[in-house]
Amino acid sequence: MVLGDMDTWGLLPLPAGQYRYVFSKSALGITGTWVTSEASLRRFIGNYASSSDCYIQLNPVSKPGLIRPSNADVLQLQAILIDIDPISDDALPDRGLLACQARLEELGVGHGCRTVIDSGRGIQVWLHIHPIPIIGEGSLGRSVRRFIHALAKSMGTVAGCRIDTSCADLSRLARLPGTINQKTGKPTKILDKGTPSEAYWLYRWDEEVAPKAPRVASPIRTKWPDIELHLTKTAKDFILEGVEEPGRHKAAVAAGRSLRENNVEPGVALGFLERGAERCSPPLDPSDVQRIFHQIWGQR
Repeated sequence: MVLGDMDTWGLLPLPAGQYRYVFSKSALGITGTWVTSEASLRRFIGNYASSSDCYIQLNPVSKPGLIRPSNADVLQLQAILIDIDPISDDALPDRGLLACQARLEELGVGHGCRTVIDSGRGIQVWLHIHPIPIIGEGSLGRSVRRFIHALAKSMGTVAGCRIDTSCADLSRLARLPGTINQKTGKPTKILDKGTPSEAYWLYRWDEEVAPKAPRVASPIRTKWPDIELHLTKTAKDFILEGVEEPGRHKAAVAAGRSLRENNVEPGVALGFLERGAERCSPPLDPSDVQRIFHQIWGQR
């Protein structure tokens, strides 16, 4: 069942003194403006619905300005956008939606708070929550980003669809129901409505991300059998057999970089470069070897 497109205003109640940004984009240009009532939203849709791609900001902002609002302008978190994006021509957004809903259940997000939007190309899900005031973006913004990234990772790619992680921004714009997706010519419409709920599930993403384990430095390598196991084929060929011109200098540089990346002791590495240079045809000049060595190891 397709619900009335003007239910959009009822889904996104606007507190007194706050504004909601709407945006249209077409071949004729870009128009961004602010709406404060259902009547002003209707006027915007009447002006742009048939000829432009139209978007609405889910979370209200403090005051209108000359440019599109940023995360710092958002006054309260009312809804979180999940954009199920088709990434192939044979994508099946309905199957992507089912997979997304299953992942949401696993992450503790109930069914009742979800509004489902057919964007005319893919599917968007709006998660409605009891408004949370925002002072700056702070931990709440980080929490939303972590949640979206966790959801996207959990879902992966399903039926040619995946979650667009850029939708994690608090100021992100969603497709506006009642308008036309200009790329496909299909309408954007509400398929199912949700209602606000407590967002206890969101706060778990305020937890600090576990610190990465410290990087353990690789051992300094000095013996050929150990060194040989880690070098690139180009480096081994240069050291063991040399290289015929053209390509001697390029191979010497590649060998030097491989030796450096594998933490070969500098004096040992220089010896291997000199050995390879002697086996080149014609032999590589010792001064060239020294130059390459100093360039890579930063020694003077």
